[in-house]
Amino acid sequence: MSTHPSLVLDGCELLRSLLFPFELCAPYVPRLTQPFMSCLDFPGAIFVGIHDDGCDDGLAAIVKKNLPEDSAIVDLDTGEIECSGDTYEILKQCWKIIPSDPRSNLVSEIESLCRDAGIVPGQEPIDSLVDSAFDASLPKVLVEDFDDQGYRAQEPLDDRALRDAFLRFFTSILGGYERFLVVPDIDYLISGNDWFDSQKFLAAAPKDHAPYLSSFVDTQLFQSFIQRRTEASDVHCMLFDE
Repeated sequence: MSTHPSLVLDGCELLRSLLFPFELCAPYVPRLTQPFMSCLDFPGAIFVGIHDDGCDDGLAAIVKKNLPEDSAIVDLDTGEIECSGDTYEILKQCWKIIPSDPRSNLVSEIESLCRDAGIVPGQEPIDSLVDSAFDASLPKVLVEDFDDQGYRAQEPLDDRALRDAFLRFFTSILGGYERFLVVPDIDYLISGNDWFDSQKFLAAAPKDHAPYLSSFVDTQLFQSFIQRRTEASDVHCMLFDE
């Protein structure tokens, strides 16, 4: 959630891209609008971006007043997290079981990239100058940012390096997973849930990785990845193996 429309879209797409080689397994609405409000009643995980227009009867206000069960709202402007029930405690526990070394390396890389780009907490979003375009009818032309001298300003954050940092994180904790794939028979009589030997994988994993991996391999996110890797030999999955 953010008061900046561009930040809502950028934040959603960024988080979705950082999951590579995994794919979001949930209804995805990068900019929630009134006709899509019913998607919040979906009986499972859902990922939506919400623009806070500051109105008492706006979408953001309505969602906050009727916060769906087991949900979490991240305020991209302040960094605060609003949760229902004990969801916040669950989030903290999830953070703690992430393997410490890969987690520390990831955080360090992100902080380094932000320092190099001159990004600090609370900084105005880079694309905030185009926020007004979301509420106007403009021709479909390329929107470019210019500095005070009229020269085209390049966005300083290296987004490829950021995605690479997350990719290194996933490879560091899942390296060698392909050795535990179970090749289905010719008639695909083995169900998708049996295409990966999770017990042997967890037994071979470092002890400090096991608590996180034991939860991760049971997620729909990982099961979908294994299905794409086995059933269709998805080129993105094959790249991850390399």
